[in-house]
Amino acid sequence: MSVRIVAAGLDEYEKGLELRGEMSPEWDGMNPQWRDGFREFFVTRQARDRAQLFLAYDDAEAVGMCVIYLSDHYRTATLGRIYATLHGVYVRSAYRRRGIGRALTEGAIAWAREHGCYSVRLRASEDGRPLYESLGFEPMPEMELRLR
Repeated sequence: MSVRIVAAGLDEYEKGLELRGEMSPEWDGMNPQWRDGFREFFVTRQARDRAQLFLAYDDAEAVGMCVIYLSDHYRTATLGRIYATLHGVYVRSAYRRRGIGRALTEGAIAWAREHGCYSVRLRASEDGRPLYESLGFEPMPEMELRLR
């Protein structure tokens, strides 16, 4: 694989934002300013070593991404367990089925281990579920009640 996975710096978030926008183009219709919120949420956490953006590069072109962050979870306060949330695992369609999504996810898992995390959680698409299960994630249905 000629694609390399990097723990991206704060100056690389624009590339992550571009990829996240490709992953969920409907977000522009939901909130045209979503990029500002995304940037604020993750950049401030990464600056405090509470998040990490991973990018997959083919030469200088970013072709995949994911971001992991330490969750503010009541179990951290009550049980002393640190939890991480993996978000936005995405690989451009021309680069899929090459192990890039797996490599991005493995990088994020390693980061969580280095930060003493008890577990990593994510919301998986049906397409992504087999990858995550092959990495040891337990299939857990997450339920949601929308209030608006």
